[in-house]
Amino acid sequence: MKLAGFTSQVVVPVKRGTKTTEVVYEKWQMISSHTCRRSFYTKQFLKGVPSILIRKISRHKTEKAFLEYIKVDEELGAVEMMKYWEKIKWKKITIFVL
Repeated sequence: MKLAGFTSQVVVPVKRGTKTTEVVYEKWQMISSHTCRRSFYTKQFLKGVPSILIRKISRHKTEKAFLEYIKVDEELGAVEMMKYWEKIKWKKITIFVL
C-alpha cells in the first residue's frame, strides 16, 4: 500500500484510562488483510451479489452479522439506491412508497 501511494497522514485518538492522546500514522500503516477482506465483501454486495452467496465465503452465520460487517456510508447508500431505482424503472416495475 505504501508503494501504491497511500502515504497521507491519519490522526487516531487513543484512549488509555481517562487520558486521550493522538497518534499519527501514514494511511498505509492502517491497512491490513482484514481491510481488504471487508472491502471485497462490501463491493460484492453493492454489485448486487446476493448476501447468502457472499456469506458462504465470508462464513457469517447470520444476515444480521453480515450486514454489520459490510461498510456502506449514507452517501454511498443513497447513490446505490438511485442506481437500483433506475434499474427497476428500466424493467418497468412499479414501486409504491408508503
